[in-house]
Amino acid sequence: MAMQEVAPFAETLEQRKVFVSGIRRIFGVSESVSDLLSHHRRMVSTEPPQVRSYNEVTMVPLSRLRKGVFSGGAYCNGQLIDALGWYRGANSKESLVRPVLMHGSGYSPQVIDEAWFGGFMVWHFGHFLVESLARLAGTAVRDSDLPIVFFAQRPSAALQDYMTTALYHLGIDTKRVFLIHEPVRVRVLLAQDPYITIRGSVSRPDRLPLCGSCVSSRPREGLIYLSRRKLSDRREVRGEALLEDVILKNGGEIFYPEQHDFSS
Repeated sequence: MAMQEVAPFAETLEQRKVFVSGIRRIFGVSESVSDLLSHHRRMVSTEPPQVRSYNEVTMVPLSRLRKGVFSGGAYCNGQLIDALGWYRGANSKESLVRPVLMHGSGYSPQVIDEAWFGGFMVWHFGHFLVESLARLAGTAVRDSDLPIVFFAQRPSAALQDYMTTALYHLGIDTKRVFLIHEPVRVRVLLAQDPYITIRGSVSRPDRLPLCGSCVSSRPREGLIYLSRRKLSDRREVRGEALLEDVILKNGGEIFYPEQHDFSS
């Protein structure tokens, strides 16, 4: 079965959530596999993420306004730094989290001389892997002893075990992690662009450097698909078995994340 011959075979549906109120999305594939692969190749960059520097940044903590809606962000000269923003939603519904009000000039925030921007600490395993670790790739952050400041989806909550395990395997001491729960001013904020974004762009040269892992100098080629099919009672992908079959017939591999721990 050639890639270009694969027709659309599923649609995206919505159902009521089982355990909580709201809508549960059942994701489907609405394009041919060849279209999906073409889109993927366009989103892969051969350039490493850049490191940017910002001076006198005021970081206003996240505050939940209602379900899925937060305020908070990083400011420089009174302007929100969009490049350090938190984007929620997808496609046409995507939006940038913005503060409602800045703190008045009479407020004296805590001051940090220099730090790395870690991004957003998200209490959801999948989003944590994609969003919370995205700015920690490469050796510059790992080899530094500067604090790493994170906006936190849950500012008062302690890091979960899977978070500390992931940071350990990245070679980052959790003592460096600083969660923003009150306004903080950072005199020099270093921010590495994310090596992967929730919207699909990937920088191949700077994948996450796991401590003790063997990194080949030769880039690995091929197709690998992360499947949800063996998860139970979770959001499913309609027609995923057919998609896996097509990928296998075209020389790809299927990866089931729940069958592996972080170090593997």
